[in-house]
Amino acid sequence: MTIPSSAFYPCDHIYDSRMAEHIRISRLVNFQLPEINSKPSNLYTLNVPTWATRIAGAALLSFGIPISIFLAFIVVRHFAVGAPSDGPFVIGCGVLAVIAIFCNVVGLTLLLNRPNKYNSILPPYGWYALSATFVLLCLALGIARSRNPSSADVGDVVVPVVSTMFAVFCFRAGRRYAVKGPT
Repeated sequence: MTIPSSAFYPCDHIYDSRMAEHIRISRLVNFQLPEINSKPSNLYTLNVPTWATRIAGAALLSFGIPISIFLAFIVVRHFAVGAPSDGPFVIGCGVLAVIAIFCNVVGLTLLLNRPNKYNSILPPYGWYALSATFVLLCLALGIARSRNPSSADVGDVVVPVVSTMFAVFCFRAGRRYAVKGPT
């Protein structure tokens, strides 16, 4: 008769579960992001079905392509009329271009299920650029709020806070993929 190993060490399963809980808590306390699935073909950290990612990619492309066409129409029309290129026009075109490029790049990546060499939707510099966009949004809303302090609204506080949270998330994602390096 063979004696099971659990007879000699009856508390091993308790030790293992406590150790796993300790590792999970230490990651939360040290602000470490949870480990992602490291399969080269798995781009998505939440194991989202392929059909759902393709639908999300098609939705992003359905926004990105019309924005690109609208931006081209605006620029061609602006120069055909011969209007001067002032600051608000250039800033508006820049914002539309950033939104269009983001929607098109991420939409194509999701639609075709083609991760980049970092196994991410965006390369590290793309995450940094997205983070900078959210920081600029937060600053622009802060400046707009300081110019008209009499109109108090909940959105005046919520949108900059959420924008800052997205900026931090994007910066951390870029740093994680930059440190991790290409796979």
